[in-house]
Amino acid sequence: MLRVWLGGFSVLLLSVLATSCADTSARVEPTKLVVGTVWPGAAWDRVGQALARAYSERVPNVTATAQPSGNLDLQVAAFERGDVNLAILDVETAYLARGQESGQRTTPGGALRAVAVLFSTAVQIVVRSDTGIFAIKDLRGRRVSVGAKDSPTARAAQLILESHGVPFDSVQAVFGAEDPAGALRARTLDALVLYSPFQNPLIAQMAGAEGVRLIPVRRDTLGTIEEQHHFLKSTTIPGGTYKDQDDDVLTVGMDVLLVCREDLPEPLVYDLARTLFESVPVLREAHASAAGIDVERGPTAAIPLHPGAARYYREREILR
Repeated sequence: MLRVWLGGFSVLLLSVLATSCADTSARVEPTKLVVGTVWPGAAWDRVGQALARAYSERVPNVTATAQPSGNLDLQVAAFERGDVNLAILDVETAYLARGQESGQRTTPGGALRAVAVLFSTAVQIVVRSDTGIFAIKDLRGRRVSVGAKDSPTARAAQLILESHGVPFDSVQAVFGAEDPAGALRARTLDALVLYSPFQNPLIAQMAGAEGVRLIPVRRDTLGTIEEQHHFLKSTTIPGGTYKDQDDDVLTVGMDVLLVCREDLPEPLVYDLARTLFESVPVLREAHASAAGIDVERGPTAAIPLHPGAARYYREREILR
């Protein structure tokens, strides 16, 4: 009799547990994440698209999509509205969005936290091999594409030129050139200043089809540049990044971060950080810049880490 009663109780208990688990599973809604990637088709977007696919495939109960905005201001605005949960941003934009320049969280951007340093975006100065330009001082009087007026590229170009003793108004600055690579080929431009992760597709294309070279920043100017722009720092474009570029090229660049909203759950962001580094081989297939993603650099962002990301880095150190 007792065996019969216990058997019946066991069946009932298993039935209740199964029903409870089914109800819990049914109640769990998939987490939808949107990764802001700024410029359609560019390096950040290609890496972000691949990362969103990795999150959808490898993080349980997560569906992620990547969404370019077109420019940094729109990306920050989308983040502040909550239209995106994560974003790929340069460290200067992320820092200023947090309102930390004044030491106060004055905007909704204060909800922004770092997941990881991804890679560097670098100032790359390219000229045709037949121009006789071998150093930044040789750009005096030359026609130089410097990006859009008042853009990060233009500001970096001016700072680099002036740190080398070349006044900005001593070059023929060309703002917002529609086809700078074509103009360089046609000899209506002498040099391009590009601000992007390497490998930059424009430079790669030109290096593969014709003779171009990168112009280095002089080492003795780095202190001046870093003093006037706290987010620019020494960066090396490794030899072999482009065709016929045998030597390393010294320049300056800025960290690119993966950031997230502060209100994302800690366990979720832990999984996002872990999956990011586990997915580097796939991200590298999307764009060569992802080769710079290194877990050792991950936690070195100039803005606070999300607690979930911080836990991932702490546990990794403990387990080493």
